[in-house]
Amino acid sequence: MLCIGVYGGHLGEKAISSITKFCQRQQNKKVFILTSCDEPDFILSYTNAKENDGVFLVLMKETTLSYCEKYGLFFDIILCLQAWTLLHEMSTYLKTEGVIILNSDDKKIDPTKVGEQCKVITCGLSKDANVTISSVCESVLLERIQCCIQDTFCTVSGTEVEPQEFSVELDLEEKSVSGLLAAVTALMAGDMEISVLADAKGTSKEKKIE
Repeated sequence: MLCIGVYGGHLGEKAISSITKFCQRQQNKKVFILTSCDEPDFILSYTNAKENDGVFLVLMKETTLSYCEKYGLFFDIILCLQAWTLLHEMSTYLKTEGVIILNSDDKKIDPTKVGEQCKVITCGLSKDANVTISSVCESVLLERIQCCIQDTFCTVSGTEVEPQEFSVELDLEEKSVSGLLAAVTALMAGDMEISVLADAKGTSKEKKIE
């Protein structure tokens, strides 16, 4: 089971939607999402995720975090997409080998607040992010973004992902480049193969991002 905690309001919801679609469409992996604050819903989703070796996605709130503490749940990945007063406490909800992903576009997020022992990956449209985009590709039937890994990072399993570029399809219904990029970064950190995330559909026209 892969446990991902998400904090980030509307952008977090977009990332969860993209993660779900990647898992269901391209890897046929079951996803269980906890968006409510009801304890019975937490227990049911958590149990189903464990029994099906699925992906458990949790919107991180004070209530849901209290359930995590009560039932001994620690996250493999924490996706922090907006400034959070509890940023300095993130490591307490993370597994020893876990990864924290920070949105580099939110300048209120201070990476130094995260414990030094944590593996941190930054993602965003900022050119300084570990994972960013170099272009948007357009075709008649779909739109794609060119993801760019600028720095080597370690996944949950300890595997090193080296600098490279690849393209992924952007959901035309959502049109959230930042949400898709966050989802892709989280899934790579969770050891999903880049070849699963990327494909070669369509003839595209490249649009550079300045």
